[in-house]
Amino acid sequence: MAENSIDKQKVRHDLKIARTKLLEQFLNHPKDTRLALSIKIINDQIANCTEWIRTKEKSAEKEFRKLLH
Repeated sequence: MAENSIDKQKVRHDLKIARTKLLEQFLNHPKDTRLALSIKIINDQIANCTEWIRTKEKSAEKEFRKLLH
Protein backbone atom coordinates (compact mmCIF):
# COMPACT_ATOMS: atom_id res chain seq x y z
CA MET A 1 0.00 0.00 0.00
CA ALA A 2 2.80 2.44 0.83
CA GLU A 3 4.19 2.29 -2.69
CA ASN A 4 0.81 3.06 -4.19
CA SER A 5 0.36 6.07 -1.92
CA ILE A 6 3.82 7.31 -2.80
CA ASP A 7 3.07 6.82 -6.50
CA LYS A 8 -0.17 8.79 -6.19
CA GLN A 9 1.59 11.55 -4.29
CA LYS A 10 4.21 11.75 -7.06
CA VAL A 11 1.49 11.88 -9.73
CA ARG A 12 -0.30 14.60 -7.74
CA HIS A 13 2.92 16.58 -7.40
CA ASP A 14 3.61 16.30 -11.14
CA LEU A 15 0.05 17.38 -11.94
CA LYS A 16 0.44 20.45 -9.73
CA ILE A 17 3.59 21.41 -11.61
CA ALA A 18 1.81 21.00 -14.95
CA ARG A 19 -1.13 23.06 -13.68
CA THR A 20 1.17 25.86 -12.55
CA LYS A 21 2.75 26.05 -16.00
CA LEU A 22 -0.67 26.16 -17.66
CA LEU A 23 -1.88 28.82 -15.23
CA GLU A 24 1.08 31.01 -16.13
CA GLN A 25 0.18 30.66 -19.82
CA PHE A 26 -3.49 31.30 -19.06
CA LEU A 27 -2.68 34.57 -17.28
CA ASN A 28 -1.13 35.80 -20.53
CA HIS A 29 -4.00 34.46 -22.67
CA PRO A 30 -7.18 34.52 -20.53
CA LYS A 31 -9.47 33.96 -23.51
CA ASP A 32 -7.80 30.67 -24.43
CA THR A 33 -10.52 28.17 -23.55
CA ARG A 34 -8.24 25.26 -24.45
CA LEU A 35 -5.94 26.24 -21.59
CA ALA A 36 -8.88 26.72 -19.23
CA LEU A 37 -10.20 23.26 -20.07
CA SER A 38 -6.77 21.70 -19.62
CA ILE A 39 -6.45 23.35 -16.20
CA LYS A 40 -9.88 22.07 -15.19
CA ILE A 41 -9.01 18.53 -16.25
CA ILE A 42 -5.79 18.67 -14.26
CA ASN A 43 -7.65 20.07 -11.23
CA ASP A 44 -10.05 17.12 -11.43
CA GLN A 45 -7.13 14.68 -11.62
CA ILE A 46 -5.48 16.32 -8.60
CA ALA A 47 -8.75 16.04 -6.68
CA ASN A 48 -9.04 12.35 -7.58
CA CYS A 49 -5.49 11.68 -6.39
CA THR A 50 -6.12 13.60 -3.17
CA GLU A 51 -9.32 11.67 -2.50
CA TRP A 52 -7.59 8.34 -3.18
CA ILE A 53 -4.70 9.21 -0.84
CA ARG A 54 -7.06 10.31 1.96
CA THR A 55 -9.15 7.16 1.59
CA LYS A 56 -6.04 4.97 1.84
CA GLU A 57 -4.77 6.94 4.85
CA LYS A 58 -8.10 6.55 6.65
CA SER A 59 -8.14 2.84 5.86
CA ALA A 60 -4.60 2.41 7.16
CA GLU A 61 -5.48 4.37 10.29
CA LYS A 62 -8.47 2.10 10.96
CA GLU A 63 -6.31 -0.99 10.50
CA PHE A 64 -3.72 0.43 12.89
CA ARG A 65 -6.38 1.14 15.52
CA LYS A 66 -7.67 -2.44 15.19
CA LEU A 67 -4.18 -3.73 15.90
CA LEU A 68 -3.96 -1.60 19.04
CA HIS A 69 -7.19 -2.95 20.51
